[in-house]
Amino acid sequence: MPQYRKLYLKTTESLDINEMPDDFTRLLWLLLPLITCREGRGMDNPAWVKSKAMPLREDVTQEEVEKALHWYARRGMIVQYKVGGRKYFEIVNWARYQGDTQREAESNYPGQDQADSDIDSRPTPDKLLTNSCSDTNTNTDTDTDTDTCVSILETWAALFPSKPQPRPATIGAKVKTRLKDTGFKENWRAAMMRATKSSKLREGGWFTLIWFLKTEEHWNNCLQGNYDGWQVDGGNGSAPQYATPVPEGMYRDPDDEFAIQGAIQ
Repeated sequence: MPQYRKLYLKTTESLDINEMPDDFTRLLWLLLPLITCREGRGMDNPAWVKSKAMPLREDVTQEEVEKALHWYARRGMIVQYKVGGRKYFEIVNWARYQGDTQREAESNYPGQDQADSDIDSRPTPDKLLTNSCSDTNTNTDTDTDTDTCVSILETWAALFPSKPQPRPATIGAKVKTRLKDTGFKENWRAAMMRATKSSKLREGGWFTLIWFLKTEEHWNNCLQGNYDGWQVDGGNGSAPQYATPVPEGMYRDPDDEFAIQGAIQ
């Protein structure tokens, strides 16, 4: 067990840390180096991680720890692998941030070079890029598309845990389409955050991530707060009824009952 670890000065500016879904995920990430060996390895077991990183926290569950580990893996911050059927993880870029740790006791955990051939790792950003957020044409934007795809999934899961959680392959094409719009790139997170403030969106079964990404009007109306003040029809998950009349000079789009359009010329 190490006596101390280094904390990088740029940690507060890290996009990875700032885009984590919650403060628990951030805290666990900062504690993770304290429980790993000199190679940055540990057991990929939520019970083990909790017992080492937060032994006195009775309010922390193994499910919370496992969810955080999944996030790190999907973000490419740790690598998960198996050796002899046992699961381990290794922190990426360990030596870069911790420097020389070779004076510590030798690691008890095998490295990735000994990993089983039938590794059942959770998806990394590279895998997400191959399977969901890319096409046959490679370009310089694919890394950005992949990172955004992962961020969208994680943010949605954190903000709307009771809503359906789609797979990366399900939203990959829709994310690529939306990312063609600079406005979406800059404001999708703000749109989701605004949606959390409306009980009508939270309670409506029609409001899903697929719906959010389907058209420009959907996510943009969330951003503008155009769904605030609606009433859910009978609480049966159907599309909401409008609480207020259409403003003068405006009309409702017959192809999208949620959108309010400009006056017909």
